[in-house]
Amino acid sequence: LALPLGAGQGRQVLVVASSLDEVDRSVHRLRVLLLAVVPAALLAAAGGGWWLARKALRPVAEITRQAGAIGVEQLHERVPVPPTNDEVAGLATTINAMLDRIEDGVGEKRRFLADASHELRTPLAVMRSEIEVSLRAGGIEPAAREVLASSAEEVERMSRIVDDLLTLARIDEGRLELLRSRVDLGAVAADVAGSLRPLAQAQGIPLTVSGDGVEVDADPEHLRRAVRNLVENAVKYTGTGGRVDLEVWRRNGEAGLTVTDTGPGIPEALLERIFDRFVRADSARSRSTGGSGLGLSITREIVEAHGGRVWAESTLGEGSAFSMGFPASS
Repeated sequence: LALPLGAGQGRQVLVVASSLDEVDRSVHRLRVLLLAVVPAALLAAAGGGWWLARKALRPVAEITRQAGAIGVEQLHERVPVPPTNDEVAGLATTINAMLDRIEDGVGEKRRFLADASHELRTPLAVMRSEIEVSLRAGGIEPAAREVLASSAEEVERMSRIVDDLLTLARIDEGRLELLRSRVDLGAVAADVAGSLRPLAQAQGIPLTVSGDGVEVDADPEHLRRAVRNLVENAVKYTGTGGRVDLEVWRRNGEAGLTVTDTGPGIPEALLERIFDRFVRADSARSRSTGGSGLGLSITREIVEAHGGRVWAESTLGEGSAFSMGFPASS
C-alpha cells in the first residue's frame, strides 16, 4: 500500500507491505489436498456405485442363470422371485408364468402323442393281420401281391414309429418299466446281428460281432431294442461295400457295446445333438429309408434308465462309432 505525504517538492510517499509467503503456502496446501482427495473421492464413488449396481443386479443375474438352465426336461423348475416389490420381482413373476404356460403346452403335446400312439396300435395291428392273411391266400395276381407286400412294409414301418412314440411318452411320464435280470450282452449283440444280417447282406454290408461275453443288470427286451437301434442305424447309413462291426467289451468296471460303421460320418456340430429327438445326420437319406429320428434318442433314454451312458465318435468320410456302457455285473 503506498500513501503520499505532504505537497510540493518535498513530497514523500509512505509504503506499507506484507509478505505473501503464508498465502502461497496455504494455496499450495489446498492444491495438494485437492489433488489427493478428489481422485480418492472419485474412486470411492465409483467403487460404491459398482457395489450398489452389483447388489441391485444380483437377482437379475440369478434369474438369468436359472432361466438359462431350464430345458425341456426341467420345465417344472422356476426362477427365484426376490422378496421385493420392484421391477425385478415383476420380471421373475412374468418368467414363471411363461414357464407355466410352456409346461402346460408341452404336457398336452405329450399326452396327445401318447393317446394317439395308443389308439393307432390297434388299427395298424388289424391292417397288418388282414394283409398277411391276403398274402397267404391263393389266386392273387402278381401285381396285387406286390402291392400288398409294399403295404405290409409301410404298415410295419408305421407300427415301429408308433411304438417309438409310445415308448417316449412312457419315458416322459416316468412309466418306463424295467424288468431287470442278468443279461449276457454278447448274446444280445449276436441275436440282434443275426436278425439284421439279411438286411445288411442285401446291401452288401458284412455284419460281425466280436468280444467276450459280459453280463449286465438290465431289462432284456429294452436292452435288445437299444442295441437294435444302434445296429439298424449303422446299417442304414453305411453304403454298399462298407462294413458294420459290433464289439462287446469290459473295462474299468464298465461293460458295454460299440457299433462301428464305415459310413459318411457325422459333422462335429451335429455330433453333440445326435442323440436328441428328431435329429438326423442326413435328413434326405432318412426320408428315403424311413428314419424318424427317434431311434438314437430312445437308445439313450433306455441306457440312462439303466444307469448307463451313451456316446458317439465320428470322422467325416471314415465312419462313426456309437457306444453304450453299463455298470458291469460282479
